Amino acid sequence: MIVFTIIIVILIITMNALYQEMERRDALLLNATLSNASLFLANDFDDAWMSGFVNENLTLNHNDTSGSSVPSESVKVRVMIQPDWEVVEGTFEHFKDENFEALLIAVGVPYFVRNMIIGTTPTVQIEHFEKGDDYYYDIEGDYIADEDQAGGDIPEPGYQLVITTSTWMRTAEERVCPGYSFLKTDYDGSPSKNTYKFVGPRVLLHRKEKENMNTDIIRKFDEEGFIMTIFSKEANMIAKRHFKRV
Repeated sequence: MIVFTIIIVILIITMNALYQEMERRDALLLNATLSNASLFLANDFDDAWMSGFVNENLTLNHNDTSGSSVPSESVKVRVMIQPDWEVVEGTFEHFKDENFEALLIAVGVPYFVRNMIIGTTPTVQIEHFEKGDDYYYDIEGDYIADEDQAGGDIPEPGYQLVITTSTWMRTAEERVCPGYSFLKTDYDGSPSKNTYKFVGPRVLLHRKEKENMNTDIIRKFDEEGFIMTIFSKEANMIAKRHFKRV
């Protein structure tokens, strides 16, 4: 009888906790959706600025075979955006979130994994290595030029971007070649296609493509740190994570 009573009490406590968690989830999603509602009213969200290239004017001087000068010609060429390394590189510590937990709920992150993510304060180190540096080495796996965004072949940038994220649980390093896509297995065991590229000297885009949901993660840097904005059209959601320079 005592054992039966204990089981009933445990079940009541568990059901009550689940009910409170469901109410909390609904409230988070509602507040986040209302705060983001204006962004996704239009389906044609313009992300052409995310190409990772800029048009620059190049002046060509021509000479004919007789040596006479020919009027110069101005043409536009596409040039890869060069990062402002003095601002982009550094060590950064997380200190604030906006709508982040609601986004994790909306994209289906399990309860325990979500709590682990929310319960940690990540430190992010960003650095780059030029070809020829001691820490520059060939990246394992298949890397494909992201021609859909570039509209043609992409030259190798000549450097690797290394993003190291550390928490009390683990340290993860991501070594990427900006402008090139690569496949990886995410924390939930599902595959994703990932592309990093600088869309401004101080703006880094990470586009993650999955079978059921795509996400754009934009890190915008300044002298104080960076803000990571996470866009998910399918979830109709925006979240932000704030990092300060240390």
